[in-house]
Amino acid sequence: MAKSKLKLEARELREKGESIIIISKKLGISKSTVSKWCRDIVLSEEQILKLLNNKSLGLKKAQLKGALVQKTRRLARIEEYVLEGCKKF
Repeated sequence: MAKSKLKLEARELREKGESIIIISKKLGISKSTVSKWCRDIVLSEEQILKLLNNKSLGLKKAQLKGALVQKTRRLARIEEYVLEGCKKF
């Protein structure tokens, strides 16, 4: 796709309230390029609140994923200790 078409599509998505990251993933271009192309677009109050809400949901998902990873590691470590203790006993 030509750069001009990509730029127009990126601007349309941004005007609809999409985040820079989502646009870059959808179009397969860098975030910095999307940011430069859409720098002059002003978002509405509603669009800004939607983006902030999505950001906080993403943060919460990442926190839960990290907690699950830590729990899995801890349980694996405990299982190793139990097996090692059984061998020594």
